Amino acid sequence: MPTLAVDFDGTIAHYKGYAGRGVFLSPLPGAAEAMHRLKRDGWNLVVFTCRTEEEELRAYLEAHDIPFDAINVGLDPSMECSGKVFADIYLDDRAVTFRDWSSAPGAVEERYRELAASHALDFHVPADAGDTAA
Repeated sequence: MPTLAVDFDGTIAHYKGYAGRGVFLSPLPGAAEAMHRLKRDGWNLVVFTCRTEEEELRAYLEAHDIPFDAINVGLDPSMECSGKVFADIYLDDRAVTFRDWSSAPGAVEERYRELAASHALDFHVPADAGDTAA
Protein backbone atom coordinates (compact mmCIF):
# COMPACT_ATOMS: atom_id res chain seq x y z
CA MET A 1 0.00 0.00 0.00
CA PRO A 2 1.27 3.49 -0.76
CA THR A 3 1.73 5.94 2.10
CA LEU A 4 0.47 9.52 2.19
CA ALA A 5 1.88 11.89 4.81
CA VAL A 6 -0.73 14.56 5.55
CA ASP A 7 0.00 17.80 7.38
CA PHE A 8 -2.44 18.78 10.13
CA ASP A 9 -2.68 22.58 10.48
CA GLY A 10 -4.00 24.15 7.29
CA THR A 11 -4.50 20.79 5.58
CA ILE A 12 -6.76 18.73 7.85
CA ALA A 13 -7.82 21.57 10.16
CA HIS A 14 -8.30 25.30 9.69
CA TYR A 15 -5.23 27.27 10.76
CA LYS A 16 -4.89 30.94 11.64
CA GLY A 17 -1.50 30.76 13.35
CA TYR A 18 -0.37 28.84 16.41
CA ALA A 19 -2.79 29.48 19.28
CA GLY A 20 -1.26 27.18 21.89
CA ARG A 21 -0.78 23.57 22.80
CA GLY A 22 -3.92 21.51 22.21
CA VAL A 23 -5.77 24.38 20.51
CA PHE A 24 -7.17 23.04 17.24
CA LEU A 25 -9.60 24.73 14.88
CA SER A 26 -12.43 22.94 13.08
CA PRO A 27 -11.70 20.50 10.24
CA LEU A 28 -11.50 21.90 6.74
CA PRO A 29 -14.59 21.11 4.66
CA GLY A 30 -14.19 17.77 2.93
CA ALA A 31 -11.14 16.66 4.93
CA ALA A 32 -12.80 13.68 6.61
CA GLU A 33 -14.53 12.55 3.42
CA ALA A 34 -11.34 12.78 1.36
CA MET A 35 -9.31 10.91 3.97
CA HIS A 36 -11.98 8.17 4.03
CA ARG A 37 -11.84 7.94 0.24
CA LEU A 38 -8.04 7.69 0.27
CA LYS A 39 -8.24 4.98 2.94
CA ARG A 40 -10.82 3.04 0.88
CA ASP A 41 -8.56 3.41 -2.15
CA GLY A 42 -5.77 1.65 -0.27
CA TRP A 43 -3.62 4.47 1.10
CA ASN A 44 -1.84 4.33 4.44
CA LEU A 45 -2.44 7.71 6.10
CA VAL A 46 0.20 9.25 8.36
CA VAL A 47 -0.54 12.60 9.98
CA PHE A 48 2.82 14.40 9.86
CA THR A 49 2.89 17.63 11.86
CA CYS A 50 5.17 19.88 13.89
CA ARG A 51 2.75 19.52 16.80
CA THR A 52 3.89 17.28 19.64
CA GLU A 53 0.58 16.67 21.44
CA GLU A 54 -0.06 13.22 19.97
CA GLU A 55 -2.85 12.14 22.34
CA GLU A 56 -4.79 15.37 21.75
CA LEU A 57 -4.35 14.98 17.99
CA ARG A 58 -5.52 11.37 18.17
CA ALA A 59 -8.63 12.44 20.13
CA TYR A 60 -9.35 15.25 17.65
CA LEU A 61 -9.04 12.98 14.61
CA GLU A 62 -11.26 10.32 16.19
CA ALA A 63 -13.86 12.88 17.34
CA HIS A 64 -14.11 14.22 13.78
CA ASP A 65 -14.11 10.75 12.18
CA ILE A 66 -10.88 11.43 10.28
CA PRO A 67 -9.08 8.15 9.53
CA PHE A 68 -5.33 7.79 10.10
CA ASP A 69 -2.83 5.00 10.61
CA ALA A 70 -0.17 6.87 12.56
CA ILE A 71 0.88 10.29 13.82
CA ASN A 72 4.44 11.49 13.20
CA VAL A 73 5.87 7.99 12.75
CA GLY A 74 6.42 5.98 9.62
CA LEU A 75 4.71 2.65 9.07
CA ASP A 76 7.81 0.90 7.74
CA PRO A 77 10.66 1.00 10.28
CA SER A 78 13.15 0.03 7.58
CA MET A 79 12.44 3.32 5.78
CA GLU A 80 12.96 5.72 8.71
CA CYS A 81 15.69 8.30 8.33
CA SER A 82 16.61 11.40 10.35
CA GLY A 83 13.12 12.04 11.72
CA LYS A 84 11.39 12.50 8.37
CA VAL A 85 8.46 10.15 7.92
CA PHE A 86 8.84 8.13 4.73
CA ALA A 87 5.89 8.56 2.40
CA ASP A 88 5.18 8.14 -1.28
CA ILE A 89 3.45 11.55 -1.34
CA TYR A 90 3.31 14.49 1.08
CA LEU A 91 0.16 16.65 1.30
CA ASP A 92 0.81 20.03 2.92
CA ASP A 93 -0.72 23.49 2.58
CA ARG A 94 2.71 25.14 2.75
CA ALA A 95 4.40 23.03 0.12
CA VAL A 96 5.92 24.10 -3.16
CA THR A 97 6.25 21.44 -5.82
CA PHE A 98 9.84 21.17 -6.98
CA ARG A 99 10.20 21.36 -10.76
CA ASP A 100 13.75 22.64 -11.25
CA TRP A 101 16.18 25.03 -9.57
CA SER A 102 15.68 27.83 -12.09
CA SER A 103 12.02 28.21 -11.08
CA ALA A 104 12.40 27.34 -7.38
CA PRO A 105 13.22 30.82 -5.96
CA GLY A 106 10.25 32.45 -7.69
CA ALA A 107 7.91 29.62 -6.69
CA VAL A 108 9.03 29.86 -3.06
CA GLU A 109 8.58 33.65 -2.99
CA GLU A 110 5.13 33.41 -4.60
CA ARG A 111 3.97 30.76 -2.12
CA TYR A 112 5.28 32.76 0.82
CA ARG A 113 3.35 35.83 -0.34
CA GLU A 114 0.19 33.70 -0.52
CA LEU A 115 0.79 32.42 3.01
CA ALA A 116 1.56 35.91 4.27
CA ALA A 117 -1.78 37.13 2.92
CA SER A 118 -3.82 34.25 4.34
CA HIS A 119 -2.04 33.67 7.66
CA ALA A 120 -0.90 37.22 8.46
CA LEU A 121 2.74 36.14 8.46
CA ASP A 122 5.54 38.69 8.50
CA PHE A 123 6.90 38.89 5.00
CA HIS A 124 10.10 40.35 3.65
CA VAL A 125 11.78 39.49 0.38
CA PRO A 126 15.02 41.39 -0.16
CA ALA A 127 14.89 43.78 -3.10
CA ASP A 128 17.48 41.70 -4.91
CA ALA A 129 15.66 38.38 -4.40
CA GLY A 130 15.50 36.59 -7.68
CA ASP A 131 18.29 38.75 -9.12
CA THR A 132 20.61 36.24 -10.73
CA ALA A 133 23.25 38.77 -11.78
CA ALA A 134 26.18 38.38 -9.42
